[in-house]
Order: sequence, then structure tokens, then C-alpha cells
Amino acid sequence: LDLIVLHMSVATTVTPATMDQNGFQAGEGQHSSRRGSMWGTVKTFTRQRKIQLILGVVIFLMMIIAGLLLVAGLQATNSGSVPSVGPFESDDDIFGGEDSGSSDVDGDVDGPTVAPGTTSGPTGPRRDELFDFLEDVSSPSVRDPLTPAGKAAHWLIDEDMRELVAADTSLLQRFGLATLYFATGGGTDDDGGWEDCSAIPEINYSSETLTTTGDALCVFRSGKYLCAEAVSSEDCTYIDEGTQTEVSTKRMLSPVSECDWYGIGCDAKGNVVSVVVDDNNLVGTLPSELATVEKLEFLSLRDNDMEGTLPPDWKDLTDLQEILLSDNVLNGTIPVEWKSLGKLKRLELQDNGMTVVPLNPELLKGVTSLKRLLLEANEVTVLGDIPTEIGLLESLENLSLDYIQV
Repeated sequence: LDLIVLHMSVATTVTPATMDQNGFQAGEGQHSSRRGSMWGTVKTFTRQRKIQLILGVVIFLMMIIAGLLLVAGLQATNSGSVPSVGPFESDDDIFGGEDSGSSDVDGDVDGPTVAPGTTSGPTGPRRDELFDFLEDVSSPSVRDPLTPAGKAAHWLIDEDMRELVAADTSLLQRFGLATLYFATGGGTDDDGGWEDCSAIPEINYSSETLTTTGDALCVFRSGKYLCAEAVSSEDCTYIDEGTQTEVSTKRMLSPVSECDWYGIGCDAKGNVVSVVVDDNNLVGTLPSELATVEKLEFLSLRDNDMEGTLPPDWKDLTDLQEILLSDNVLNGTIPVEWKSLGKLKRLELQDNGMTVVPLNPELLKGVTSLKRLLLEANEVTVLGDIPTEIGLLESLENLSLDYIQV
């Protein structure tokens, strides 16, 4: 800043006095008045320059501070961004082939490595609220990212782009379907599990985080973000065995309504009413959490390789009308808790390894709407009588106990 020093010379002229005394006195007064006026002008001008000088210094300091803040903001933005990149040259580049840790995709972003068995994600009231809510309707296992319910909860809270909250009416059914997916082999690198329309292939949701940037879908792996086009990743096609035609749908866990996922059907209100995933190489066990799909009416998971027992908690699915689980490797008995399924019309459990005889009389007293009960060709049976309570099934039209010793 340049300081300007103003030097002023004040020249005064004495008004000549007139010859008479009154005139001389008047000229002397004019001289004094003019000198006082000019000195006041000098002081006012100096005061204004001081104010201008102070304002200039303040503005200069403010410009320096603003520049520093701008630089700091740009540095923070650059350190937290993930660049948008194009599609990969091969599937190995996208989904973690042998060299996925050192992918040559332009725009990889270095970041902290996510340790297996842990999760990375946002923290805060929403996350805490959802974990508490899901724990109440399921079990403490929702906090363990290695269990099917835990994988579903962590996906729903940390990775699902719809970012639902506890008040969303679709939260529970979305959680139940995601748990079914993980419980039956979805989202793993193991042999078997969801041949058609699985979620983004070979992504392990217990240790990897799905995110987006621009039009790209990314997975954080081996300290880097690997990205692929989101649209092509969400869409999938399969051959309908009944019509032998190609059907387009959305992959499981896509960031769209669960009503658009593979095998899922909804009513006009958006409630999931049917789940049909036949002959799709499902493995693992049937999860109790499917009971959170409260309006479910039709369930068909035939011709797969699921094992384990039938979940007693499905007793809460009081709108269920058909359960088709034939041609799996299920074991155990039909839960007596299912006596609450008063609308059940069709139960098909043939070609499993279940202990289906004797039939529990208490169960039969509750499922009086049954029209079709198929239990044949189960490998494990016990000797016993057919209970007389089967006569309570007044609507029964088809009862099959072929290849069962009674």
C-alpha cells in the first residue's frame, strides 16, 4: 500500500483596507474568516484519508483470508473425491480377477484397505436407529457382517443407494429379501448360488463397499476403487422355462424398488406378495427373516439345493397361500408353529430328506384351508399312523404320501 502524504501550502491575501476606518476593519475580518475556513478544510481532508487507509488495510487482510480458505477447500475436495471412469476392458478388471488389486483402470483412487469381516460406512443417528430397529425384528446377528442377516443389514444401511430409514414401509420386506439372497448363496465366491440375476457378480458384501460416482458403479477392493457402468450392471436377462422366452429384469440388490428384482412380484401398493426363484442353484438354508415380508402370499423355491429345516418363524406369514419347496435337500419336520397359516392352500415338500410322518395333529387343526399336500419321496420317514385329524382338512383335494412308509 502506498501512503500518500499531502503537503498543502496555504497562501493568503490580505484584503486591502479602504481609506476609511470601517472599511479597513472589514477587510481584516474577511482575512481571519478565510484562514479559519481553509484550515478546517485541511483537517477534514486528512481525516478522510486516514479512514480510506484503514479500510484499505482491512480489505487487503480479508482478501488474504479468503484466499487461504479457498485453497484449503480445494485441497479437501480433491482428497475426498472418486473420479468417474469408463467401463473395464475385461470382467476380471471389474470383478476382481487375479490382478484386481493392481487394476490398470484410469482413475483408480487410493484408499484405506477394508479388512475382511469388518465394514466401512457412515456413522450417525440413521445407522444406529436402523441397527436397533432391525435387531428388534430379527436378532443381534444383524450386527455381525458374517451372518446372512448381518450381511443384509450392513448392505441395507451402508451400501443400498435408496438410503431407507426406519419409517419407510418397504424397509422390512427389502431386508427380508436381502437376507434370503445372502442365506441361499448370493453374494459369495463359493461354488453354487444364484446363477441368474445375482447381485453384482463376485462382490463379497461382508468386506467390500459398493458406491457410485457419476454414471459408474464402484467397489472398493485392495485399497482401490474399481468402477464399471452402473446401468449394464443392474440389468439382467433370463430364460423363462415355461414360455422359453428371454425376460429382462433387474439384478438382486439393485438400487431400484425390490418389486423390480428378479423373481419378485408386488401388488398395487408395493407390497411383496410373491417370491419365485425356481431352479437357480440356491444353496444354504431358509432364513427366519423372510417373515419380515409380511404380505407374502406365494413362495416357490423349487429345484434348488437348499438344506436345513423349515423356519418356525414363518408362522407370522399369515397371508401365505402356497409354499412350494420340492426337490431340495431339506430335513426336519413341518413346524407345529405353522398352524397359524390358516390361509395356506398348497404345501409341497416332496423330494427332500424330511421327516414328514407322523403329521402333527396340532398342525392339521390350524391349516384347514389346505387343498394340496404333497409329501412323497422324502428320504427320511418314521413309522406311525396317519392321524385322524387329517379329516379336519375339509378342503383337501390332493394328498400324496407315495414312497413313504407308514
